[in-house]
Amino acid sequence: MIKKIYFFIFLICTTYIFDGFTNSYIILNNNYESRMVKNAGYCNSQGYGFVKKVIYKFPDVKKKMAMKNYANNASARGYFYDLETESKKSYLIILNLDEKNLEKYTKNNYTNIYSEQKCYLLKKND
Repeated sequence: MIKKIYFFIFLICTTYIFDGFTNSYIILNNNYESRMVKNAGYCNSQGYGFVKKVIYKFPDVKKKMAMKNYANNASARGYFYDLETESKKSYLIILNLDEKNLEKYTKNNYTNIYSEQKCYLLKKND
């Protein structure tokens, strides 16, 4: 009986120390997508929200995309990895790029298809 009481006290203390009550509340009240955008960014940080929106609007992009992130973060490509990705990359998603630097891509053989804030979806001109 005393072991059960100690275990219960230990469990409550551990939950309190690691902020388990608040974390449980956040998980129960926010859906997966909003938590991912909050942690991985929309058009900043890793750009998860922008890439998710692009893949939803342009389903063909997922299998033919390359991605560059100009912030000091990893790109969101790992969240959307697909084993059936084609080797020919027809689309380029650029995250956190200033508009003045976009010209170096559009000069070279890319066309801007979609953009929001500092994020761009470019298609390679064939």
